[in-house]
Amino acid sequence: MCHPSPQQIETLLQKDCDGKFRKEGEPILPPYRFYVPFQNIPTYASQSSQSAETNDKHYDPQQDVSALRCDLHNFVFIQASEERIAAIVHSDWNSKSRLHLYHYRDTNHQVVKIPDAEMRMLMTTIQDRHLQFYIDQPLCDFTIGDKVMLTIEPWTGKHGVITKIVIKHGQLCMTISLNILGRTKSINFLDVHVGDVVFEDAERDRLLSNHPIDNYEEEILDLLNHRFGHHYTDEMAANDKQRLKRLASYDHIYVDDADERIRFSALRLICAYLLQSERRRNHYEQEVSELLGDKQEATTSQEAYLMIALFVVTRQARWRQAVKNYRNTHPECLPVFRRYHAILKDVRAKK
Repeated sequence: MCHPSPQQIETLLQKDCDGKFRKEGEPILPPYRFYVPFQNIPTYASQSSQSAETNDKHYDPQQDVSALRCDLHNFVFIQASEERIAAIVHSDWNSKSRLHLYHYRDTNHQVVKIPDAEMRMLMTTIQDRHLQFYIDQPLCDFTIGDKVMLTIEPWTGKHGVITKIVIKHGQLCMTISLNILGRTKSINFLDVHVGDVVFEDAERDRLLSNHPIDNYEEEILDLLNHRFGHHYTDEMAANDKQRLKRLASYDHIYVDDADERIRFSALRLICAYLLQSERRRNHYEQEVSELLGDKQEATTSQEAYLMIALFVVTRQARWRQAVKNYRNTHPECLPVFRRYHAILKDVRAKK
């Protein structure tokens, strides 16, 4: 599907999913899932029509955000039956909208359909590349003193040591000490992206693959602290709602690791609860309950995550007690559970 305004269609589809367009007496249509790749990523005026001769600043197509994303910017992916999609296209809300949602067709004028496996790969690729844009802290697993190799021109293949790391305006900046012509020079690198700098140790480099979920969890922890803190203001609530909407756009990211998928399910349930989305909450609460089964005590960190999410949503004391028992009987458990334990006290107090 295609729509000229990603921000507008994301809002309309969400309202349709929540049943806000259904009139009294109309049948309840089956639910569907949708994905708008760049509804929250701003695009800038395209400079593609300008040349170096007509513009004082040299045009670099690699920096032209609008040109790079124009192929996906208008795309809307919907997972539903053909009948359900037809109902969306011919709905009153779409017909009366100034900008219409329409089918994307191939060169033979056939509606394009994407296999689930290909869709998961596409979504994961997009989400992984842009998660650092949504979240305040860029993806970074480097520390001062790490030995690294550069992969960006003109420094490709150069080895050095990180001497400074700064996050400025949402960008990751590094100072790396390099050996140049027999002398050690400190070079500043601005707006470093994943892949520009790699660990010399391949095993440590592998750790970068888990960053998206780690960053997602940091956001959730911060939002929980806000929501159940003692000084929660209307201004904070409005800002947090926007952050939660951005996180919710990652609902369908595909995670390869089975344990990470369980952790992500728990985090998505908390996100849905904080966002006050009944549809999402019901979906992920059922998913979390099925993953946990009939277990009443946590024996693994994954089970503890599921119980944390269930306590936040249901406020049932047994889940909080189970998490507390897990932390007491597993002193080697992840430090993050101490943070959750403190938050759960505030959640209980806000009953």
